[in-house]
Amino acid sequence: MRKELICKVLALVLSIGLILLIGSPFSAVQADNHNQDEIFHFTVLHTNDEHSALVPFLTHDEPEQELGGFARLATAVSQIREEKRTQDEPVLLFSGGDFLGETAYGWLSTIGYAPEIELMQMIGYDALTIGNHEYDFGPEILGRYLMTGGYPQAHDQTLIVASNTVPPDHYLLASEQLIRQNGILTLENGLKIGLFGLIGEDAIHVTSDSGDISFSDQYETAREQVALLKDEGADVIVLLSHSGEDEEIELAKAVPGIDLIIGGHSHSLLSEPIIEGDTIIAQAGYQARYLGQLELSYHPESGSLSIRNDDNQSDYTIPIDKRFAPDPQIQARIESYTQTLNEFLYDLSDGTFDDVHTPLVYADFHLTHKPDLQESTVGNFIADGMRLITSEVTGRRVDVAIQANGSIRTSLVPKNEAGASSALDHDFGALS
Repeated sequence: MRKELICKVLALVLSIGLILLIGSPFSAVQADNHNQDEIFHFTVLHTNDEHSALVPFLTHDEPEQELGGFARLATAVSQIREEKRTQDEPVLLFSGGDFLGETAYGWLSTIGYAPEIELMQMIGYDALTIGNHEYDFGPEILGRYLMTGGYPQAHDQTLIVASNTVPPDHYLLASEQLIRQNGILTLENGLKIGLFGLIGEDAIHVTSDSGDISFSDQYETAREQVALLKDEGADVIVLLSHSGEDEEIELAKAVPGIDLIIGGHSHSLLSEPIIEGDTIIAQAGYQARYLGQLELSYHPESGSLSIRNDDNQSDYTIPIDKRFAPDPQIQARIESYTQTLNEFLYDLSDGTFDDVHTPLVYADFHLTHKPDLQESTVGNFIADGMRLITSEVTGRRVDVAIQANGSIRTSLVPKNEAGASSALDHDFGALS
């Protein structure tokens, strides 16, 4: 009888222990953990500061060389995805912000179109953040633009994270939930990628019209988001940052737990990533002229992220050049938007212009731009043009015209031998 009682007590204790073990938070976390010996491979593709550059641009060093264009970008992304698919390796595509602005295609956002975000969804961007140029026409235009692009429902396709952006409740950005604080993407191999987004201090400072939107402290927001995402089970923490590499380096130093920063704002073409502590920082120039590529491995045992790219630095930034044939579907959409833009341009100019690709100025030499606040030939050209045209229109002598250096985006390239360029020879990104 005593043995029987002891056996029953032991059985009860074991059953209670089993129930507690199954129901405990510790056991639940352990059950979700990956096999500690397994290494997870995945690839991150990225662009930043696309600036409505839907079509290719001429380079400044080689006038006959074209780079960029969303149709070629789509082909490059598709080829890498197909290659990685044969290796059962997931591929993610991110943007570091400023997908709007600069070129004339950005004007379409003011008349009810959203070409950039629609094309980025078609190309297959997984997530992006908001930069300063998204506010070029004010926050309400941005709100309507995102709604035209299918948000908030489109978050399920292309997530928009802007964690330190705090719009008033009555703004569309807030009332329609057009931006999110964070998100988690679960890859085919079970790996969980936690995402959040920040706009940096310099980018906030040069925002043209953010209305009554406030921006919370980047460091405090980053700490909060890292903790939240880890609590929600994220294995890898990715920050989509529109801050510039200097601010991104300082953030990586100050906030532990960020595995990867996909940067923007400074237009830096990093031939290889910056490694700051345990954080990888990458950026891929501007205007989608290059596609950034990071082949990564996640190690569950250490919880660390490592890079697998070959030693060849060209693996990190892929030029979007003529080797990539334009994707037919994307190209067709761009041509449709070009037609709409031409009609808008015709109305805007009272019938003077009807083709955004028509050259306005020819030059036999480079009109160079120096972004570091120096006098430049393209700056003098723009200021002289403003002075002379204003004098012509008003009938009064104009002695001084001023053009902000920060609004000049690039140089103007010379015509080719045939007298016309093979792409945007007026390079309408020269002046935003």
